[in-house]
Amino acid sequence: MSETIETEFKLMLTQNQFNKLLSAYTLKKAIQQTNYYFDSKDACLKNANCGLRIRQFKNTGEQTLKVPLPNNTTHSLREITDPLSLSKIEKMLATDAVTFSGKVGDYLSHHFENRAFYRLAQAHTHRYLLHGPEDLELTLDQTDYLDGTRDYELEIETDHLEAAQDAMRFLKKTFNLTSDMPQKNKVARAFDHRLIK
Repeated sequence: MSETIETEFKLMLTQNQFNKLLSAYTLKKAIQQTNYYFDSKDACLKNANCGLRIRQFKNTGEQTLKVPLPNNTTHSLREITDPLSLSKIEKMLATDAVTFSGKVGDYLSHHFENRAFYRLAQAHTHRYLLHGPEDLELTLDQTDYLDGTRDYELEIETDHLEAAQDAMRFLKKTFNLTSDMPQKNKVARAFDHRLIK
């Protein structure tokens, strides 16, 4: 189990902008992951600005609950994560209403008592971790949704806020990263592109 404060800067990209960034910086690691997103029938998590997901990698997985910080004026969230085996994920996804255990389950039981949680959205992401400017790691995500939609995103996650802001300004200027696309997080985008609404 881990519990961290996640501070991140995100920017939606066009495919061309994504490819330019991918070719401009050295690749550290490439990851494929499938995210399953959950909420109650009355959208209690969405209404509380929380996000609940199971993330599945090739050989392992995890469950994560993202919770807004009180009086949050930055790009930060409290992130509660428990590791999951692939067999555990398979069992959880095979049920209609999913029961969460561990620290995620404890938080849900305490703050959202007597709520049932259902898998309502899904996305598959090709993630590229790059050596970026200011000695920061850049994350480039190409994400495919169930309705056939694909989008592209740049993310910088760091504890060094000033360096991240400087790096984002540099990238926007250098690569002309201007976009009219709405800056929604992955949870909201997955819900936008789910097959059944």
